[in-house]
Amino acid sequence: MSLVQFIIPVESAHKAISYIGEFALVQFRDVKRCGEMSRKLRYFTDQISKAGLTCSALPALQPKPEDDLEDLEVQLGEHEAELLEMNSKVRNYGKLTMSYWNLS
Repeated sequence: MSLVQFIIPVESAHKAISYIGEFALVQFRDVKRCGEMSRKLRYFTDQISKAGLTCSALPALQPKPEDDLEDLEVQLGEHEAELLEMNSKVRNYGKLTMSYWNLS
């Protein structure tokens, strides 16, 4: 197995990737998307640590054929949005509490 980098003009990228993909001999990796998912996972790990929780190590799971990188990306995005919203509410609650006690 070799790692190679294709640099393809945007206007012909879809056609070129489709053609290459027909051979089923190439596995594509979108580095930017993988990096973004990795960032989200680090964020979750940091938030878990800040909450004083611990994660138990799970045995490596074999992905099911129907599991897809796109599905994982969507799930990570949804969980990140929920966590960001919860953190925002906690910060706002803290600010309101401080304002209440400072005014009393």
